[in-house]
Amino acid sequence: MAKYRKYKAIGLILALIMSVSLVGCTKHATTLTLDKPTLTIENGQTFSLVATILPLDAEQAIIWSISSNSGNPVESETISSTSLTNEFKAVSQGEATITVTTENNKTASCVVTVSENAEEKAVREKAEAEAELKKQEEAKINGGGLVGDYSFLVSSTAREVYISVAQGAVQDNLKSPYSAVFGDCKLIQVDDYGRGLVYIEVDSQNSFGAMIRGYYIVVMQTINTSKKTGTYNTYYGIQSFGQKWYDGAESSLQLQTIRKANFWNQPLK
Repeated sequence: MAKYRKYKAIGLILALIMSVSLVGCTKHATTLTLDKPTLTIENGQTFSLVATILPLDAEQAIIWSISSNSGNPVESETISSTSLTNEFKAVSQGEATITVTTENNKTASCVVTVSENAEEKAVREKAEAEAELKKQEEAKINGGGLVGDYSFLVSSTAREVYISVAQGAVQDNLKSPYSAVFGDCKLIQVDDYGRGLVYIEVDSQNSFGAMIRGYYIVVMQTINTSKKTGTYNTYYGIQSFGQKWYDGAESSLQLQTIRKANFWNQPLK
């Protein structure tokens, strides 16, 4: 009987030791995720992230951190929290990475992109409009009537179309179209409605077969860059310039007359 009580006491002691050991044993996280792996928001907006740790009976404490190569676009007043949910605010444009880490170094991240808000967009667009207006003002030639010269804003593709279509228009009006050899050709000016003033220099045969050089101004009314086509006024759109292009020719009386005849800076009909 005494021996039995001895073994029973030993069993109780072992059971107690095992229960204490189990109580002190902490399960580690095997999986850690965030509810949003990526997020795009406007500056000034707030948002929350929720972390999930599996298994559910694992240690649920985590560490939050924010990193960025573009300043500090995202902030959190509770960044030191160990809670599975945290609140954040976008404070500037840029990209930030929010990372959560468990006690056994499992990690999950959310990449946050902060874009401009409506107010910032309005400010940017106003600044761009003012800059464009300044360029236009600088591009004016005093007394030359070149208000609204957008030629410096024309893409290289559109510039090529203006010139190539103008060359074709001039060639069609030559005595010997197939003898045409083009020289200096340039887009001089573009008005508020897309008309293009093009200078064309070309050598071609006259009625006697001799090669002569001609100088022309073509006013393109419209162009289509995808189809590489354009339109011009068949009566006033092609004018002989009479001489090689020269500095200051933009303000010449002849060009002012040509522009007027082609309804320069007036809405297209």
